[in-house]
Order: sequence, then structure tokens, then C-alpha cells
Amino acid sequence: MRKLYAERRDATIAYWENTCALPQPGGVRLILRFKGLQADRDLFARMHTEGPYAEALSDWSMLGDGAPAVLFNFTDVDLQHTAEKLGQRILKLL
Repeated sequence: MRKLYAERRDATIAYWENTCALPQPGGVRLILRFKGLQADRDLFARMHTEGPYAEALSDWSMLGDGAPAVLFNFTDVDLQHTAEKLGQRILKLL
């Protein structure tokens, strides 16, 4: 399983490194910090409605003032193509 998730994580990171996000691995999730993102809760609301699902990282901050980012699960990414399709869906919501 570790090899499988490593491949999925790498495919997802490869896409985001070439766009407008700074991905940081975190288990089976990535923290996506988008350049210029002002409010992660707004992006979360759009993603919650349109998909794919993610969580606003500021909601996880004890102080509520964390840098805007989303927590994105990459376990459904099976191929580089899937990572690109999901990434394009998220970019349309920015």
C-alpha cells in the first residue's frame, strides 16, 4: 500500500508543482497552498458543492488564523491523468 499511495501522491504533486499551488505531503493527504488564495473557506464551500472534496485548513487551526490552504485527499488518484483532471476542476473553482 505504501508504494501505491506514494505513486498516487507523486502523480498529484507533479501536477500541482506545475500550476499555482505549493503542495506539502501529509499522510494520504496534501496541503495545497494556492498563490494568491485569500480565503480557504470560500474555496472549500465551492469544492464542497462542485467537488472534489477537500477541507479548509484554517478550520483545523486552533487559533483560526492559519494560512489559507486546503487539505486534499489523493487516495482516489490512480493515474497522472486523474490527478490532472481533478486539478483542473479545482483550478476552475479558484
